[in-house]
Formats: sequence, C-alpha cells, structure tokens
Amino acid sequence: MSDEIEEKVTEKQLKKIKKALKSDVLIACWVWKSNNKKKKEKRIIAVSEFRVVTFGKRKTGIKNKVLRNGHLFELKKLKSFDNKHLKLEFNEFVFDFFSDRADDFAKIILKNYLKTSVGFPQEEFLVFECEPQDRLTGFEIEESPGQGFIETYRAYCDYFKTNVNQPIIDYLKQNILIFKNDSRKNKLVLSKFKGISQKENNNLELKPFFFALKHNLHFKQVNICNVLNKEIFKQISETLTTNTKIEKLFLSNIGATEGFKAIGKSFVANSSLPLEYIDFSLNKIPESEITNGFAYGIENLGSGLVELDLSYSQLTPKSINRIFNALSINNKHLKLEYLNLSGSNFSKVGSIAFQKWAEKTGQNNNCKMLLFSGASLDLEIVCQSIAENFSNSSLKYIDLSKTEINKRNYISIATLIRETKTLKHLNISRTGAKPEAISTILTEILTNEKINGFCYNVSGNIIGIKGAPLIAESFAKSLESNSLEEFIIDDCKLTFKGFNILFEDTNKNLLNIKSLKKLSISRNISKGKSALKAIQSVNKIIKSKHLEYFRMRGDEKNHIGKHFDTVFTTFNKNWTLKALDLRGNYMQQDALIKLLGILGSARKVIQKVYLDKNDNSLITIEMIKGLIAKNPSLYAFEFPLSDSLKIDKSTPKKERKSIQFKLKEIKKDINEQIVSNRSNLKSDFQLIKISPDYSEKMIQKILYQHNNQLNDKCTYLQSQENQFNSSENQFSENQSQELSEEYPSDFEFDTPNELPTLNLNKIGPPPKLPEIINKD
Repeated sequence: MSDEIEEKVTEKQLKKIKKALKSDVLIACWVWKSNNKKKKEKRIIAVSEFRVVTFGKRKTGIKNKVLRNGHLFELKKLKSFDNKHLKLEFNEFVFDFFSDRADDFAKIILKNYLKTSVGFPQEEFLVFECEPQDRLTGFEIEESPGQGFIETYRAYCDYFKTNVNQPIIDYLKQNILIFKNDSRKNKLVLSKFKGISQKENNNLELKPFFFALKHNLHFKQVNICNVLNKEIFKQISETLTTNTKIEKLFLSNIGATEGFKAIGKSFVANSSLPLEYIDFSLNKIPESEITNGFAYGIENLGSGLVELDLSYSQLTPKSINRIFNALSINNKHLKLEYLNLSGSNFSKVGSIAFQKWAEKTGQNNNCKMLLFSGASLDLEIVCQSIAENFSNSSLKYIDLSKTEINKRNYISIATLIRETKTLKHLNISRTGAKPEAISTILTEILTNEKINGFCYNVSGNIIGIKGAPLIAESFAKSLESNSLEEFIIDDCKLTFKGFNILFEDTNKNLLNIKSLKKLSISRNISKGKSALKAIQSVNKIIKSKHLEYFRMRGDEKNHIGKHFDTVFTTFNKNWTLKALDLRGNYMQQDALIKLLGILGSARKVIQKVYLDKNDNSLITIEMIKGLIAKNPSLYAFEFPLSDSLKIDKSTPKKERKSIQFKLKEIKKDINEQIVSNRSNLKSDFQLIKISPDYSEKMIQKILYQHNNQLNDKCTYLQSQENQFNSSENQFSENQSQELSEEYPSDFEFDTPNELPTLNLNKIGPPPKLPEIINKD
C-alpha cells in the first residue's frame, strides 16, 4: 500500500480544523495511521503553533469531534524512522503515521518546540530520535526576546486555554530592546498592568506567566507589588521550585495571607535557586505560615540571601523568634546585609531571639542595615546586643523610629553609639524621646572619634525652647568633633527662640561643627512674626562656610514666607551649598527672583534645587529654565507642579490654554536640560548624597495606600534609595491633570505633616492596611 493519499484537505475541512484548533494551521494533510492491529487507517493530522490534532474520516467529510489533541508540552518523544514514517508519543496517546510529508511535520513540530522550551532541563526535554541522526538537523531557530520567555508564555496560554495579554508582550519586547545593554532588561515588573488585581473585572491570568518562568534563563528580578492578588504566592511557589535565575523577588503589599509556607517548601526543594533579595512587606503573614514553612525555607536556602524585608506584615513574637532561629541555623550560607522587620511585634521573646542571633553571628555578621521602625521591642536587649556583637562589624544603619524611647532605655542607645566603630546612621525620629535623651546620644556621637560621616535623625520629637539649650550644650562640648555630618531635626517645635539658641550663640552655635555638611530643620517656625525673628539665623545657615545640603521645608502653618527676601540679598563668594530644599515656604516672587539670581552666581556648585509651593510665577519658572541651562552641575530639579497648577487655575479662561501650553513647553525644556546635564557629568564629579530614610518611605507607602492613591511616587519610593545613579535612573513622567510632574532621581516625599492624618507616634503594630486599588 502506497504511503501517498491522493485525497487533499478541502477548504471546508480546513475551516473546521481551524475552528477546532482556535489557531492558524501550519500544515494539514491526510495520512495513514498505524493502529495496534498493524492496520492502516486514514486520518487527517494538523499542526498549529502549539498543538497537534487528528481527525477521523467520514463520507460527509471531517468528524466533528477531534480524535486526538496534544500540546507540545505534552509531547515526550518524537521518532522519525525515515522520511515517510513519524511517531509522536504524547503523555496520554501515541500517534504513529505514514506520509510523504512526514519530515515536514517533524521539522515544524521540532522548530516550534525548541522555540517554546528554551531553558528546559534535560530530564523534561523532548526525546528526539532520527534515522539517520543528521537527517533532521541544521535548521535555525530564532529565539524570542527574554531568552524565549515570550514564546513560552504564549505556549502556556494555549496550554491552559487562557488569553494572551498582548500589552505585556509589547512591554517585554520594548523593555528588553531598550535596555539590552542594561541590567533593567532582566527585570519582570508586572505591577502596573490592568487585570493583575483580583478586584478588576478583566482579571489577568498569571498562571501561564509563572509556568513560563519555571525554566526561564533571562529574568533575574520579579516585581509584583501594590496590587490585590492573594493567589500570587501560591502560583509563584511552583516557579521557584525549578527556576535557577531569579535573584530578586519583590511581592510587597498584594494582600496575601497564605502561600508563604509553599514558598518555603520551594526554597527547600530547589538548592539551585540564587535568591538574594526577598521583599514580602505589607502582607499579613500568619504565624503558622512562618513557623511551619517559610522559616524552614530560610533555613535551607542555599543562596547567599542579602536582603530580607518582612516589614509591616503583622509578625508575632513567635514568628520573629522562628525567623531569627532560621537565620542562625543557615548563617554559613547567608550574606544578610539588610534586615527590615519594621512594624513587627517583637516583645521580649522576639528581642531575646534577636540577641541569640546576634551572639551566634558575632563580629562576622555581614548586616549593614537593621530596620525596626514602629516595632514593639525591648530596646535595652536589642541595643545591648548590637553594642556587644556588632561594634566591629559592617553595621552602618539602624532605624529605631516610632519605637518607644524612655528614661530607662535611652542609655542603652547611648552605650551602643559609644561602642560602635562602623555606624553611619541612627534614626530615632518620632519615638517620644525627651531632650535629655536626644542630647545624651548626640554627645556620644560627637565624642566618638572612631566614627565619621554620621547622620542623626531626631525628627518628630519635641525639643522646644527648653530642650534647645541641652542640644546646644552638647555641641559646645565638642566643637572639634569630626563625627557628625548630617543632622535632621524636622518637626521638633523649636520655635524661633529655640532656633536662635542653636544658631545665634557664638560659643554654642551648631554651625561651629565643621564636619556638619547636611542640615534639615523643616517646619519648626510658625509663619508671621516668629518667622521674622528667626530670619537672622536662617541667613547664617545659608551663608555657612561648610554646609553642603540645607533643607527647610514649610507648610501652611510653618514657613518663612516673604521674609526670605532679606536673606537673598548678596551672593556669598564662599558659597558651599550643593543642595537646597525650600519647598512649602510661600516666599513669593520677589524673594524667588533674588534667590534664583544668587543660585545663578553659584554655578558649578549647586546640584539640586527644590522650590515648589513657593508661589512661583511664570516669570520665576522661566528664570528656573535659564538657571538650569547655564548651570551644568545642576542635575536634580523638581518641577514646581503645585505652583504651576495654581498659575493655571488663577489664569482667566480665555488665556488658560496658552498658559498651559507655555508651562508644558518650559517643563519639557527643563527636563531635557536636566537629562543633558546628567549625561554630561564627568566621572570624577562629586555628587551630593543624602542619607535615605527608610522609615519615612514606609510611612509614605502606608499613607498613599490608605487613601487609594498609589501611583508612581510610591513605586519610585519602593525601588530607590534616595541617591543618584547615572546608569540606572532617568526622568519618568506621570501625567497630572493638564500638567505632568517630574520625579528626579533623589526625589523626596513631603513629610507626613503634609499628607493625610495618621498617628505616627503610636507604638505597637501598624494600622490595618486597607485593600489597595491599583491605578495605572
């Protein structure tokens, strides 16, 4: 019997095949099928991009029901006996047939399989046998972007019978193409796409995504944050069981309450997972999920975990105890540098667990940052442990903000500072610390000759008129100190009297400390007469001979206003300020014009300027444009969006369109010039860097989420550390009404005083987070 069947597939039959496949047909023809009785039967075999189907013969044409339907991922073996005999072995059936086009079928199937299975391990790969061996080799396979990820994703969509999300495919192609020489090409960020959140009607099926990631060799970072999808942890756990490339996993604030146990089991199952960064913050993690699974995964994680962020996840003392126990057991493998357990309920049990971990890891501990903001912990135990076990380690940053500092435990913090040799940053903002505690710790900082470049943040603690002399006295005792570089005393209710005590007294003047380069004193002076009485001190600060960064933000009740007019009169030839942040001071046009004139004279020095909420006019905004064009060192600038919108609203309707157009053009020119300035910075240019405040970042996340205003600010906040990085950061636009706002690389949020009310001084677990609505 000849292998050739003269009968051809008709157009009518082809339409029915297409309908059954729900896809284009790549090849279809009549063949002889070999059955178990070694008899041959006529069949139609058709191949689409991802499937092989067979149909039976009837007098009327094609049988309505598909006889066999196999997906490429179910194909286990392809054997080509010769150019007319092909055998396909699927999971649940075998199709053995004869045709003059057998080699054509084999080539098409092989090509599609290879295109969709990039990275698959040998044990899961299709077995291919061919006689002779080189008969079906040598055809080229064009790999899709992301080392085959897109084609694998499409194939799994077909496998699970879900819709392909074309916007995400377009994004991936564009992202990989644009950043082909940049580490960003290896990031898979799905947070912004419609349908990620389960609350949305057009829910995006993520199962094909996670299956496509199982063996993908391209993506090193997965980011799905700030959306409500409780199933993500369960779905991605199967991916982590086999993936060997993912190094960073950010699944923050997705409303998950389970799946953490499954994640832990995947860590145990996959010793080749190179995971270094884990951020599961702002999820509610039950105690049972930690103790019975996730912590066991940390114990067995074979990679060098660098960052662990479980902040504001409602961890209990038992959970904390289990986590530190796991970190201790796996200490040899882990390289933990960043630990964030902010908002957790340590109590004494968790604090003792930290103490045991610190004792076991000792001076060999790699940890650089400990963030315990808003945690209910025993400060005496924790600080004593740090002093005894981290004094010679690499620890540089401690965040104890929004914990409770009292008369009893502040001594342990002072002792910690006295013992440390490496610490660079201490944040005790909004702790209720009294002036005596603040000044005692300050004295230890100033007198510790082993440290330098230190940042001390005491914002939100009431210092007032009575506390200012204690602070001034600490400085007076250590005028030759080289320890303190940055002092942050925002929202401390200094008033103009306390302000003048710190900056007017010749012997106790804070500015006498020559190592002090960065100063922040926002919202300490009420508007009006008080502001006028403090203006002389402000003048001294602006004209300081060694200060490089000055931040004095205001709000509606606390600002200097038009009194700045008397400060910006003449240019100081010894100008040292590289960064100036005067947002929210309502200084008005005359003062702004004088300030911009002085900044124009400070060319090649000034790098960052923030002047929004100062009643900017069209004239001053145009002056800003000129300032940036003439100043090549100015690489960070926040466009005055609030003021520009104010201009827009105050303009008569007839002229509004022309004003809007003009503002947009100015903004566009400013952005282009800033980008140009950045790209032209020389490699040896000394950038001014401001210490990142991680507790404030978390506050912003909670507040924006609390008001369902999650936007690019929050996304930026989560991913950046308040520092400029020329290779990673570019301006990104976020449209707002008629105008859009630019966020520079070191964008800093307005403080909580300017955001919706939330009791930041409350000690204990954080407020219950509401469900989040993701906004594109």
